[in-house]
Amino acid sequence: SLGFEHSQSFSTLFKKKTNLSPVEFRQAFN
Repeated sequence: SLGFEHSQSFSTLFKKKTNLSPVEFRQAFN
């Protein structure tokens, strides 16, 4: 694991692309 899920900058970029936080994304697809 590169720890991207714990990176604030990754979370910001992810939210810009998906309108979801990484946690919300995982919950939606589990």
